[in-house]
Amino acid sequence: DVRDRSSHTQATAGGDAAAATAAPSAAASAAAQAALAPADDWRDAARVLDWKRAYQLLAALPEDERKSPEMRLAYGRIALGAGEHAEAVQALENLEQKLPALKSEIVQWYAEAAAVAGPHDEAAKLLAASPKVLQKLAAAEAWLRAGKPKEARKLADAAVQRARRNRRKADEREAHWVRARIAEAAKDVNVATTDLRWLVKNHPDDPRCRDAIATIDRLKGALTLTERATALAETATVDNLDSTLETFADLEKKHPAEKVPLALAKARAIYKTRDYAGAQKAYDEAGKLVSGFAAEALYYAARATTRMGDPEGALKRYDSIVERFPKNGWAERAAYRRAELLLVMGRYAEAAKAWGSYHARFGKGRHATDARYGQALAKLLGGEADKARALFAGLRKDAHHWRDESSMRHLEGVAAMKAGDVNAAKAIWLELVKERPLTWAAMASLARLAAVEHSPLPEPMPAGKTTAVSPLPLSLPPGPATLASVGLDLTAEQHLARMEQEAAERYVARESEALCEMYGKLAGAYRRYRVGARGVSLEQLMAPPTSATRWSWNCVYPTPYADLVAREEKRRGIPSGFVHAVMRQESAFRTTARSPVGAQGLMQLMPNTAKRAAEEAGLTIDLDEVYRPDINVTLGAFYLGKLLGNFGGSAPLAAAAYNAGPHAVKHWLTSVGPEDELDLWVARIPYRETRHYVERVMANHARYQWLAGGPEAVTPLPLTIPQNTSIGDDAY
Repeated sequence: DVRDRSSHTQATAGGDAAAATAAPSAAASAAAQAALAPADDWRDAARVLDWKRAYQLLAALPEDERKSPEMRLAYGRIALGAGEHAEAVQALENLEQKLPALKSEIVQWYAEAAAVAGPHDEAAKLLAASPKVLQKLAAAEAWLRAGKPKEARKLADAAVQRARRNRRKADEREAHWVRARIAEAAKDVNVATTDLRWLVKNHPDDPRCRDAIATIDRLKGALTLTERATALAETATVDNLDSTLETFADLEKKHPAEKVPLALAKARAIYKTRDYAGAQKAYDEAGKLVSGFAAEALYYAARATTRMGDPEGALKRYDSIVERFPKNGWAERAAYRRAELLLVMGRYAEAAKAWGSYHARFGKGRHATDARYGQALAKLLGGEADKARALFAGLRKDAHHWRDESSMRHLEGVAAMKAGDVNAAKAIWLELVKERPLTWAAMASLARLAAVEHSPLPEPMPAGKTTAVSPLPLSLPPGPATLASVGLDLTAEQHLARMEQEAAERYVARESEALCEMYGKLAGAYRRYRVGARGVSLEQLMAPPTSATRWSWNCVYPTPYADLVAREEKRRGIPSGFVHAVMRQESAFRTTARSPVGAQGLMQLMPNTAKRAAEEAGLTIDLDEVYRPDINVTLGAFYLGKLLGNFGGSAPLAAAAYNAGPHAVKHWLTSVGPEDELDLWVARIPYRETRHYVERVMANHARYQWLAGGPEAVTPLPLTIPQNTSIGDDAY
């Protein structure tokens, strides 16, 4: 997801980085804002969850046109989304009698609206009947609005217990937060402060922790110094850092014996805001204090040193940690980071030696497999291809997933080629192209075959057989069809998900195909993708789709909001299919996806990233609506275009930056020269998550291209790495 790791979300295709970061002209701003022009049809607005615009358009219709049950349904749901709760209550009241097939949706929306606008008692009873924790919490709040705190507290207690049993962290967090507010309203200080302390202690990175701390202090509740300091550090931002550091200074005066935890918290807060020079200094100061945390502090000082752009200084620091604290767990981390950094710096012989030393000393540690991989890669890049070949063969045999096995097989082929055994290398690459077509390993193998001038070069995947296929006489079931007819496609998708067996049973032997095609009639693609992932085998995806099986590929590689995506790809100079390739990996097409760190929507944008991208693009947006598909795709495409411009048009580099951030990619490119090769650069990305992310996004892209135009449409993977890369001074 687009986490602020450095952080995922930028802009402007083509041009240099300086141009990309310049403030947009008035004309450019007007053109950009036109991309987010409000819909003219209320149904279209509803499909992208633009509830305010949909409400504005629908409310402007003559009242007679809004009287049918279907229009009341649309008006009620849209009014609810727009925050017009009283209007929603009026439109939805008793509507289930007219539309019995949609009773569950109508009652749910009515209850949600009535919980705010009233009647609160009725809303509370309806919401309380749900087994879902969040619904019970909404019922508890409705009881509180109804002036019945005892009923509210009873439901809040039940919600906390259910969340604890279900072990859903997000639900448990919300349950404690809501119960604390209810308890405070009832003047039950003990329960209120206990719940708030639970939040601070167990989820110190929750932004609400600062309010929780303030409330605990106001109610004179208990909170340990470490709990307080940790939460303040984890919720530190550029905007609140000064006040946070002032708080730490005051705490140190009051608690002189607690210098160590406060020093560590101070350093962590600075590190969180990406002031790495300040963090290095703060961690060094913490490391000088007499405590059992010196190794930890110095380790993070070394990490900050790396991020400052001083790899030589970081290497010395890692060496010092290993030497000073040989039996400490932080020594293992330092040894691992040292070897990793040497590999990134292009000092391959030293890296191979460092990986070997790590493996000998910490061979049974949690990074044992990664160390073997690092050593193999260092030997390959350092000229010891024969040894690397054997190491990659061992890693291939030990791989637990077919993707890892394929990647190790490809690198084994590269090692064979560099060791002079070109025929063996070709055999490996040809096998990968045939058995794992359009995967990262296969596309990289094709690039290698082209580089050694193998002829004839195989197609990425041949065209499938064309045969006569009987079309399915498809139609959506009545409930989903009604919802879709009034622009409520997301709800239609959810309704169809509850009745899949019933909806598909008449399409004997073609049930999965029928469901995929039904979902294809709706704007979103989350359930379509899920049905495909469940019903389409790996073997099917590794063979060219025929006329009879093409539906399976369309199901697993759907194209939601196709017109919007195509428009933004063209506007930003993005290769066709690349936005969907990223979207598939980021959110699996879940329109309202929200990650634990706050990334939102189809393209998983962090709020700060979305804000900066919008400012740079000259777009005016409501940050509370970043999840909307039109806003999310527009900003996500803007950022991808910017990254492509930053990194010489290289899709793999742009994908890496989308996941790990442009600063990280810039760091990984530091030692790269004209002789370096792209597949090996991807192989030495130090974050396994990012490495796998790039491989999967590029494989997604190859399949989207193939679906759009067959083998000829698949862009060959270049082995050269762009040298004209620059991210500018204010990359984000």
